[in-house]
Amino acid sequence: MFDSHAGGHFGNQLRRAGIAAVIITGASDSPVYLWINDDEVEIRDASKLWGTNTDVTTDELIQSGVYKISRHPMYLATFLICLGAGVASASFIFILLSVILFVCLYYEARVEERYCHKIYKNLYEKYIHSVPRWVGFPR
Repeated sequence: MFDSHAGGHFGNQLRRAGIAAVIITGASDSPVYLWINDDEVEIRDASKLWGTNTDVTTDELIQSGVYKISRHPMYLATFLICLGAGVASASFIFILLSVILFVCLYYEARVEERYCHKIYKNLYEKYIHSVPRWVGFPR
């Protein structure tokens, strides 16, 4: 018996789908991958992915979940947590550092958006027009 480990978001996505474990028996004569979408489970052909790296195999623009309301939810959450800690502790320095952090995150978000625009082209352009960079703030 062998075991396998998966990286990326695979484990989290399985748990969110309510799946605690996956057991696959047998062997395939050609490269395949496991595709799970809600209650649908399929083993699909992966011949065109064989020999590529994870950049190719995980290259997908995520537009669901929190990414429906903000293009940079992790940056926004980081800023809000730091700002909240500054307000809760009544620390002017911490609040000031949070604002500086926000400026840094803003420029990092712009760098990432240029990269995503280059990779996803029209799909990302449509995403930019439908989802704000930060919650409630325009493009």
